[in-house]
Amino acid sequence: MNYQTIEFFESGYCVRSIENEEDKIKSYRLRHQVFSELLEWVSPSPDGLEIDRYDHASESLGLFSEDGVLLGSVRLITPDYPFMLETDFTDLVYPEHLTRKETDTAEISRLAITPSVSHPGLSSHYLNILHKAIYQWSVENSVRYLYMEIEKRFWRVLNHLGFPCKRIGPVKQIPPANVKSMAAILDWDEFRDENRVKRSEFLEWMTEAQSALVR
Repeated sequence: MNYQTIEFFESGYCVRSIENEEDKIKSYRLRHQVFSELLEWVSPSPDGLEIDRYDHASESLGLFSEDGVLLGSVRLITPDYPFMLETDFTDLVYPEHLTRKETDTAEISRLAITPSVSHPGLSSHYLNILHKAIYQWSVENSVRYLYMEIEKRFWRVLNHLGFPCKRIGPVKQIPPANVKSMAAILDWDEFRDENRVKRSEFLEWMTEAQSALVR
């Protein structure tokens, strides 16, 4: 399936689908900084790039500064390839849960914010823009459901912010970092219904066009 790419500008930043080799290298390097060097969730690589078998079957989005510095990125694994929760994180899914593999479903992974951010408020701002990017990409590609493997504490934060993520399995400590993690699914229809009533301005911000289709 050919997925639509997105590009939009928000608060002086550019958010766009990662397609060219230069942007891909930037995203692999950022992922290595976050997941290998900082969190130590993934074994370090001599070349300083974090690349795995899911990259060839996924779409990635990046948050860039005006001068092209990558400040954040996220990967969306498409349903024509096994999700991470079907291979690496099967223990996080209840046996009775039937994983959706329709074209209206994808899996969020490798969400990363540059560790060079010195102010926590700025880091949260970057994260909010990336969430908007995921929403914009989902709308453009008729994706309603998003799976994710997530830290328990961040799952609580997402639900508090208005992203209704439902648990689909137990909470477990995942090595090597042994952080409490879980699998969840987000339904964008439920997100719209909930925020239309509780956070209408937030929903309007998430939905604002400001984006242009590239393909």
